Amino acid sequence: MLLIILTNFYFTHYLYMFTSHGFVYTILILIVICVLYWGHTQSIQQMGTPRLYIVQTYFYILLSLLIVALISQQIMKYHVNIDLRHVIVSFLASIGCILIMYTMSKQSIYLEYIFWLIFIISVSIMVTPIIKVSMLRINQNILIVVAIMVILSLIAYFDTQNRFSPILKYLIVILFVLIVVELSHLIFSPTSYHTWYQFYDIIIILIFCFIILADTQNLKEKAEQCGRSTCIDYPIESTKIFMDILNLFARVSSSRSGK
Repeated sequence: MLLIILTNFYFTHYLYMFTSHGFVYTILILIVICVLYWGHTQSIQQMGTPRLYIVQTYFYILLSLLIVALISQQIMKYHVNIDLRHVIVSFLASIGCILIMYTMSKQSIYLEYIFWLIFIISVSIMVTPIIKVSMLRINQNILIVVAIMVILSLIAYFDTQNRFSPILKYLIVILFVLIVVELSHLIFSPTSYHTWYQFYDIIIILIFCFIILADTQNLKEKAEQCGRSTCIDYPIESTKIFMDILNLFARVSSSRSGK
């Protein structure tokens, strides 16, 4: 439990160093995380406990976030222009990778990792414009996100009855409807949308908070069920909370951007 919360904290601390000190720190962090990942892989082969399952999943999440930071930093360093076409292609590629990962045979472990990496790269391209726009406030935005994640982690893991996991499907439907309404508002009434966008951001941030609670409790339940069995699938498990964190960061940045 404590290690999971510290993992969220270390993500924020390291990403803060990335924005402040640049490329070298990011490379060093990636090396450290890879070593830790290898160590936990060896451990889980010997002791398939729910705690190790959760820790391993969070290391995947942390590694994913660091890869996003590294790729985004390189894109901005070399002034690569990311326009709407790149975002659309990256979005379609990420959706395709997720569908393939969910449907492919679990025997194709190396192929799954290839699609997982393509997914992370696609997401990195999509999130780079958000990071670039919010650079002036990125450290504050990251601190807000990590504070939210720590609080939500505490709530999720101290709620022994797992009250939030059953409502995940309803939250996804509500989120989808709200995004459709928001896009319709933006397309058909762009002038009035600019007076409402912060309202949409706040509501969607609240929904994502509940989604993170549900996904975290689902991870806890999955860890108790799987242990060392064949249902272990870290790339799939990690992408859920990984995307929750990035979406939360995007909405926090948008709500504080004043645009």
